[in-house]
Amino acid sequence: MASLSAVLVTVLVMVSNTPLANSQQNLNMKIMEAKDSRIKAMAEAMKSMRILKLHAWETAYLDKLLKLRDVEKGWLRKYLYKCSAIAFLFWASPTLVSVVTFGVCILVEIPLAAGTVLSALATFRILQDPIYNLPELVSMVTQTKVSLDRIEEFIKEDHQGKPSCYGNITGTKDLAMAGEIVIEPGEYSWEADTSSKKTKVTLKINSKVSIGKGLKVAVCGPVGSGKSSLLYSIMGEIPRVSGAEPTVVGSRAYVPQSAWIQTGTIQDNVLFGKAMDRSLYEEVLQGCALDRDLELWANGDMTVVGERGVNLSGGQKQRIQLARALYSDSDVYFLDDPFSAVDAHTSAHLFKECLLRLMSSKTVMYVTHQLEFLRDSDLVLVMKDGRIVQSGRYDDLIAEKDGELSKQMAAHDQSLSQVNPAKAHGLAKTKQQKKQIEATEIESDGHVIGRECEEERESGRVKWDVYRKFVTSAYGGGLIPVVLLCQIFFQGLQICSNYWIAWAAEREGQVSKKKMIGIFVLLSAGSSVFILGRAVFLSTIAIETAQQLFLGMNRNIFRAPMSFFDSTPSSRILNRASTDQATVDTDIPYRLAGLIFAMIQLLSIIFIMSQIAWPIFMLFIIIIAISTWYQVQLHSL
Repeated sequence: MASLSAVLVTVLVMVSNTPLANSQQNLNMKIMEAKDSRIKAMAEAMKSMRILKLHAWETAYLDKLLKLRDVEKGWLRKYLYKCSAIAFLFWASPTLVSVVTFGVCILVEIPLAAGTVLSALATFRILQDPIYNLPELVSMVTQTKVSLDRIEEFIKEDHQGKPSCYGNITGTKDLAMAGEIVIEPGEYSWEADTSSKKTKVTLKINSKVSIGKGLKVAVCGPVGSGKSSLLYSIMGEIPRVSGAEPTVVGSRAYVPQSAWIQTGTIQDNVLFGKAMDRSLYEEVLQGCALDRDLELWANGDMTVVGERGVNLSGGQKQRIQLARALYSDSDVYFLDDPFSAVDAHTSAHLFKECLLRLMSSKTVMYVTHQLEFLRDSDLVLVMKDGRIVQSGRYDDLIAEKDGELSKQMAAHDQSLSQVNPAKAHGLAKTKQQKKQIEATEIESDGHVIGRECEEERESGRVKWDVYRKFVTSAYGGGLIPVVLLCQIFFQGLQICSNYWIAWAAEREGQVSKKKMIGIFVLLSAGSSVFILGRAVFLSTIAIETAQQLFLGMNRNIFRAPMSFFDSTPSSRILNRASTDQATVDTDIPYRLAGLIFAMIQLLSIIFIMSQIAWPIFMLFIIIIAISTWYQVQLHSL
């Protein structure tokens, strides 16, 4: 009968854990959604911090960020208090099972001995972990099944607007064919929708275009004529509405119109993970006119560029990504207006050294508005309104007086003739002065700009000042003594209840059954109340501590000068605001409290066992000394 009652109470506690675990899971999802919104706003602020500071909008945007944090904090509060209820059931479940079991034993007059009572209490304590973990494991298995189903659905989904030619020919054909391009007739649109009959066509290719290995193909046309879209269609980055896939044989390199620079050194950006070939590397730097820039920087090619190349000019970023493409030694190059960010002298140098010399044996398609670079190309594609309206050699196309290329050349010459020579001369002088000023600024600031702020790391023991600052962040540490008292009273009442039931069971004639079970219930209930108070107060401390650390971190970030953001990668800041903040929210307070509670429990056990057999106290001292020595040696490694 007593065993059956213990099983029923155990099942009841496990069942009561299930809805709490499900509710905890739902709250965790809400926290993740709120955190995603906050991190998205934080990332936006990091990208636009210069604009925020120039307009003095830091305070307004920080208020917006704090409002998002308040939403997250609300869900976090509910989640942690729900965790308190689960912790209460975890610690109170052995007490509840023991009260019911011993109560039934007394009612049915089953004799209790000290050995039987202590063995039963130890068994109930062993059941504590399965009672707590089983519902959580069931919830995790269910969540895993849902996540796997979502991933499977995503993988099997026929995505709208999927790339058009990821399956085209690359390097699997004969190496002699590497560098050939075949553009098939077809239609392309950024707004491709298979469910809609009306699709706005961005690019339409009416006839097949074959490009042999080693040819230089120039693509020209007015702004918005579809030049970049043509490159995207060949690379498979724009959805294909109709027609066959374009074919590109061999490896490809792409230089976009908007430069992309990764945080790192100039050398890292050029090599991009490839092994260093010193002769090729120096030749590429010279060909991209980067050798003079390296002489101006204090650390040369080991200079660290800021976030997204913030401390580089537009021309420098363009030349660095062109050098990256050149160093890749690909078979086909797609260059989207590579000369737009540099002056006429530099663009002429790049065209002569890069396209005509370093890429002499490569297939190159380059978009350009500088019509003077069309003459040296093997094939010219003239774009207008998303169509290739002319194609052929430059001399043949320019001979057609009514052709589109002739019209563009005439418009180009007319615009140049309208410029006053005197003003043009003055403008040239101004540009030269600006260039000299820019070079002077780079040279003078070379020792400061281009150095990434290294992340500071502490080694060895965590200083006591860190612990002090952490525990006093919430209410000045006023609730810490309350939590410690709750733990001490819980531990004391639990020991007293176990001692009382074992002591009273041996004195059946002296202590009535009603008194024995009554005092045991009171002591057990008292310990449960204190464990509930400990859990609630600990959650309150955790919420307030996390909030204070969050406020301090974000206020310091938004008050930092721009030099901080120039030398600190935004990924490092976002890591602090996401992963580290989540650890502070839900992990560190409980780990620190768990350490303190374990120490109190250990001291209680040592005290009780020392009362029975005092030599055990000496054994504990030896073990603690060895453990302390080992930890010191571990920290020194």
